[in-house]
Parts: sequence; structure tokens; C-alpha cells
Amino acid sequence: MISADRSVVAGERGPFYYMLESFARHWERVDVIGTRPERVVSLQPFPNVHLHHPTSGKLAQAGFIARTGRRLCAERPYAVMTSHDYNPFYNGWGAWRIARATGTPWIAEIHHVPGHPRAANLRERLDRRVTRHYVRWAARRA
Repeated sequence: MISADRSVVAGERGPFYYMLESFARHWERVDVIGTRPERVVSLQPFPNVHLHHPTSGKLAQAGFIARTGRRLCAERPYAVMTSHDYNPFYNGWGAWRIARATGTPWIAEIHHVPGHPRAANLRERLDRRVTRHYVRWAARRA
């Protein structure tokens, strides 16, 4: 799973934590590739759930995702991977690179569409267009 959630690695028990708790009951192993957290409390909230977070910023995020995902896929086979996608879509770009390199099926989850149903400003209108372009691109690949 490729997500921008930083709460679990920081030791917080919110919705993402409880989702991972449920996943831990059903899968042998769950790996989550995340973004740089402000603090790290736990990289393994459950015995079979492993969190992988970079120390670099968002500009290097897609590369971190791709490298980490390829390394994990070389260690064990995965049935599927999901990316939680929102503008600027580095999770999806990284997931696509993993899927292309390893053949692991990829599911793109669009988590936010700026400007929908109505754009509040110029930024949301631009972001809505970027999102539309990404969705078309990902729909052919994911």
C-alpha cells in the first residue's frame, strides 16, 4: 500500500491505524510505503504490518516509492498494491513504476478531486484539470 498517512508511524490511533489492524487479521504481510513523518514512534504497529517512510522530502517521493517497492517485490511476491492518489500524484507515479518493473497489479484510489463539485478559486480549477489528466493516464495503466 502506498499512502501519505503519517499518523500511524507517529504512534497515533486514527482511522488508518484501525484499517491496518483489520488488514493485519486477513493478510500474511502488509507493507505501507509512506511520506516523511514529523516523528517516528513505530515502524511496525502490528507483527505483520511494516511501515516504510523516507527521510527525504516530497520532490524525491516518487523515486523513494519506486525504489522501496522494487526492493520489497524482490524479497517476496505481492498479490496487489494500492496507491492513495491525490494531486501531485507522486504515490501513483511511484506505484506505476513498481508495477511496470515487477508486474505487480496496481489499484489507484483517487482520494480527493480539487474543485469538485465546484471550484472555489483558480488553483482548484487548475488542480481539477491536472486530476482529470492523471485519472485518464492512470485508468490506462492501473
